[in-house]
Order: sequence, then structure tokens, then C-alpha cells
Amino acid sequence: MKRLKYCLLPLLYLILFVILAGVAGPAPHAPQKQQNFLWKVITPNSTAYILGSIHLMKPEMYPLNPAIETAFKSADSLVVEVNLNNVDMAKAANMIASSAIYTDSRTLKSAVSESTYRQTESKLREIGMDINIFQKTKPWMVAMTLTDISLRKLGFDPMHGIDIYFLKKSGTKKIIELESFDFQISLFNTFSDREDELFLMYTIKDLDNVSNDMNSLITAWKAGDAATLERLIASGIQDAPELQQVYRRLFTERNFSMTSKIESILKNRGTYFIVVGAGHLVGKSGIINLLQKKGFKVQQM
Repeated sequence: MKRLKYCLLPLLYLILFVILAGVAGPAPHAPQKQQNFLWKVITPNSTAYILGSIHLMKPEMYPLNPAIETAFKSADSLVVEVNLNNVDMAKAANMIASSAIYTDSRTLKSAVSESTYRQTESKLREIGMDINIFQKTKPWMVAMTLTDISLRKLGFDPMHGIDIYFLKKSGTKKIIELESFDFQISLFNTFSDREDELFLMYTIKDLDNVSNDMNSLITAWKAGDAATLERLIASGIQDAPELQQVYRRLFTERNFSMTSKIESILKNRGTYFIVVGAGHLVGKSGIINLLQKKGFKVQQM
């Protein structure tokens, strides 16, 4: 039961992955000075370490760089997008089901074009699944199922995600949420029918690149190469222009909201270790840049 609880939230990591899918090129070069995907913010009252998370990893990635582990040990509080330790399993499962399942006369077959349906059927068949068991499942959930299975076959597991890793070892540290489980699940209800189908279409299109995509993402993360990760995201958005509004709702708007909450946290005394998805930190609308624009001194470590 505990494992299932930790597998619920990482549905959201697939949003970033699908947007990045298909943009992998040659492995990025590490910066001349080795850095981590970790930033330090110092205010008169507090110190914060902000770490970009990859929400699924392989066990051999741990322990992380000593600079990251030391920063975590020094913190009084752990700040995460959602505190999965407090998620009610029954409630969470019901929320996901109510968001992912059609409760009216619609079916997967009636909700998408014939072409998308046939491509979906073919991909599901490749992994040994029958499309008929997904007839009442919304396209975005089918897309996530396809991606999740593909990633697990490569050895990536949400149980080894960076945010989960630190939640498990939080001990007596105070845990602060930037969002809520309810809020994150409700985001999927913002998809229009067309966006829902497009999300599935782009997922199917890029599943063959899943290994290269993750390798590029992790290489950039390990090198602390925020510029490369930003380019990956920008390129992915350009390749999927019809999903730009989805990206705005799922990333840009949330970046502004989480930045405001981090700003409020930093008014209090203490040392904070903040873990949010790596994609939320980079770019002009990323949390790091937004904090700098608010006057905070932010240094990459």
C-alpha cells in the first residue's frame, strides 16, 4: 500500500516528460565548472536550498552528490510540491479515477480520431495490452500509462524519484507543501477534448525516443546544466505548439504560485530544503529567475 501511495503523484512527472519527448540530441556537454541542479538563497532571516527533482530515477543514482546531501542534512524543513506522506490512499485513488474515467456515454474510441485510436491500439498491443480495457479511460491517462510502462522497462521508477527519496528520509524535519494532491489532480480536468487527444498523439509519436530523452534529461541534471534543460523544454514546446496552453497551465502559472509561496516561507527563520520538478526551475518563467526578479540573491551550487 505504501508503494502505491508513492506511485500516485508521479503522474505529473509524465507531463514534463511528454513535453520533452522527441527533443533529445547529442548528450549535452557539462559546464566547465561542475555544478549541481541545486541553488542557494540567503535572506536576513533564512537560508534555502532549491533542488530540481526528476520524479523518477534508478536506484544506482543514490546517494546524490555530497553537496546535495549536506544541504539536506543542514535543513530544518523539507519543502515539496506535495507531501505524499499525508496522502489518504482511498481518497487519492477515487480522485484519480474520477478524473481519468468517463462517467458519461463517451468512450476512448468516440473521443479521439480514427487515426489516433488505431495508433493507440497498436502501441498498446506492442506492450501486451488490449485497448478494450481502456474504453472508458480518458486519453491523457492512456498516454501516461504508455509512458509509465516504457520508463519502467528502462529501469526508471517513481519510487526512486528525488522528491520521494527525501520524503522517505525526512525524519523529524518539518514538511511544508507548496501545493496539494487535490490541486495537482484537478489540473487534468483543465484539458479540453482536443488537448486531451493531442497529448495522447504526441506521446505515441515520441515513445520510440524514450530512452534517449531520459538520458539527455538526466545528463543535463547531473551536470547542473540548466541551460541545456531549458533548451530541451523550449525545443519540445516548439515541436508541440498546440500544447502550449497546456504547458502554460501546468508549468508557468504554477511557477508563479510556487514562487510566491517560497517567498513567504523565506520570511520565516530557518533553513529550508526545497524540492520541485527540475522543469519548474529553468527559463524566464522558472522559479529561479522569478526569485531573482523579486530581489533574492540566488547562487547555483
